[in-house]
Parts: sequence; structure tokens; C-alpha cells
Amino acid sequence: MEKSRALAQRLGFARMSFLHLSAADAADAAQLPERIDVVTALHACDTATDDAIAFGLRKQARFMVLVPCCQAEVASALREQKALSLSRTPPAELWRHPLHTRELGSQVTNVLRCLYPEAMGYQSP
Repeated sequence: MEKSRALAQRLGFARMSFLHLSAADAADAAQLPERIDVVTALHACDTATDDAIAFGLRKQARFMVLVPCCQAEVASALREQKALSLSRTPPAELWRHPLHTRELGSQVTNVLRCLYPEAMGYQSP
């Protein structure tokens, strides 16, 4: 944060400030306004993207620009139940191989991350 503050000062961004908060904690931070114009999350690992979406929704952000990276949560759930699923349902063949488990989990995660804000009135590009 000190490097960011120093850079902002050096570049003349007097109104730029930095807070050491997680996205989950930022939604309730008194230092932030009720509404936010733009939420960005670049390479927000695992559930950090979900926290950024929740933050943006809570703060009624005008825009959200999100670039998730490792979408591991759904893939982990698929992997956890893989043995049981494979013995019972033909659709489980979709994630039988480890690469497919990861990719299917990633796809499902990204679809859900688009549907949630859309359900709250946002439009995807």
C-alpha cells in the first residue's frame, strides 16, 4: 500500500486513497461511500471474484469489470463427489477426467457469475 500511495502522490492523484481491506470486508467499511461507480477485479483468485461481485451489488456499482482466474470452488465440489457420481449417473462422465472436471467447474462458475448480477438488473456485454 505504501508503494501505491507513493505512486499516486508522485503522479499527482491527490484524491486517490487506498484501504487495506478484503472485498468481503469492504462492503461494510465506513470509509467507503454508499455507492461505487466501478468495481474491478483483475485475476481475482478463487472466490475473490465472488466477493467482488457481492461488493459491487451491495454498493450498487454502476459498472463491474471482472477478470477471474482460478475458478476452483465448483471443480472442487465436483471432484469431492466424483466417485459416487460416476457410479450413478451418465452425465457424470462430463467430468470423469481431471482436465474436464476443472474445465466444467470453470464454465459453471463463470455462468453463475454472469447470471447472479443479471438477476439483480445488470447487463452483460
